[in-house]
Amino acid sequence: TCGYFILKELIPTKMAPNSVFSRASGIILKSTQVQDRFGQPLKVYGRDHGGHREGRRNFIEHTDYTDPEDGSKRCRVRFNLEGKFGNAFVFCEVSDNLPKGEDFVYLMVQDKRNGH
Repeated sequence: TCGYFILKELIPTKMAPNSVFSRASGIILKSTQVQDRFGQPLKVYGRDHGGHREGRRNFIEHTDYTDPEDGSKRCRVRFNLEGKFGNAFVFCEVSDNLPKGEDFVYLMVQDKRNGH
C-alpha cells in the first residue's frame, strides 16, 4: 500500500493538482487577453500565505470529488496570477470524462481588485 502512494506522488496523472496547474498556467501565460489586462511579466504560484514570509508558494489548492450527475472524478484547482498591473485568482476544473481534445471543464481568471 505504501508503494502505491509513493508511485502516485512521483508519477502524476492528468488529474493530479500539479499537472492541472502546469497545463492551466501554460494556457493562461500565453493568453494575450490576460497579458493585456495584467501586464508583463506574469507569474503564477500556489497558495500565498500573506505577509512577507519567505518560503515557497508551491502548494496548489485543490479539491477532488465525484460529480453526482455523471459520476466522473473531478479535480478543482485554484492558484494565483500576478502581473505588472494587478493580481488575480485562476480557477479551473478537470474531469476524467471529458471528450477527447478538451482539457478543462472550465478555466477562468478573476481579478482580485474587482472580482471580474
